[in-house]
Amino acid sequence: MRALRFHQFGLENLRLEDVPTPQPQSGEVLVRVLASSINPSDVKNVQGAMSAHAKLPRIPGRDFAGIVEEGDANLVGKEVWGTGGDLGFTRDGTAAEYIALSEKGVVPKPPSLTPEQAASLGLNIVTAWAALFDRAVLKKRETLLVLGASGGVGHVAVDLGCWAGAKVLAVDRIEDKTSRADIVLNSLSSTFMEDLKRAIGAGVNVVFDTVSGPMFEVGLNALGHCGRMVEITVREDHEVKIDLLRFYRDDLQLHGLNTINLNAVDSAIILEEVARPIETDWLRPREVEVRPLSEGVEAYKLAAKGGKKIVLVMQ
Repeated sequence: MRALRFHQFGLENLRLEDVPTPQPQSGEVLVRVLASSINPSDVKNVQGAMSAHAKLPRIPGRDFAGIVEEGDANLVGKEVWGTGGDLGFTRDGTAAEYIALSEKGVVPKPPSLTPEQAASLGLNIVTAWAALFDRAVLKKRETLLVLGASGGVGHVAVDLGCWAGAKVLAVDRIEDKTSRADIVLNSLSSTFMEDLKRAIGAGVNVVFDTVSGPMFEVGLNALGHCGRMVEITVREDHEVKIDLLRFYRDDLQLHGLNTINLNAVDSAIILEEVARPIETDWLRPREVEVRPLSEGVEAYKLAAKGGKKIVLVMQ
């Protein structure tokens, strides 16, 4: 089969190669991949920025949509999708024509989504769901503040927050005209801090920070009594200051979330849950750029520059 693979870290070492088709072991399925997206973590993996998690040589890629060709008879022929922190890191990933993984790591693809759309959503959905509902335990009628709301994960978090019945405040420096948020604030506005203070009142219940840096302190200060904050990234400066007196007096909670620790089976449990907001049109895919696998090396280099999400199709 054809696959993208790297034997050493660095985008310059990524190649399109012919490799043996994986053979599923007991309890596994063989999936013919139809589409695989390129996430920022996939690019960082190839670059070596996440070398502590990766074993080489490796086929990158976490998200996929495809058709089961071997394994459990109840799954063979079914269209499935999935993602996982192990894929592309400790086991070969999805930038390939086939992938073998646990039969519990695949979930029926929602009929309303094309393979390209499903492949573009996996990691974003798992990250947002795990942050809002598994870590912060967001409840109906609570207030949610999403920092970096126009990004892939932030956009999904806004949609899921609205679906869950929360009041959602979205903050970003880029305008998202498709946002469902109740209040949208521009972090580059000269009146941003005043606008945010008016919007949060006595403080929000949950802050989801997808950008870190200066926004970490903004988010922490926006929490109200018994507020919970979830952090999923960090800038170059890893150290932050926390007012511990306020932290314990207001019964605040700070959660870290690293989705590398959620393997394909863990992720599949979440993807089963999001069938409801997808079927009711609360969770909508965004426009993506589609490239064939034959252009995968160039697509990874393009993804490293940011911009619209890229999905590889196995043509």
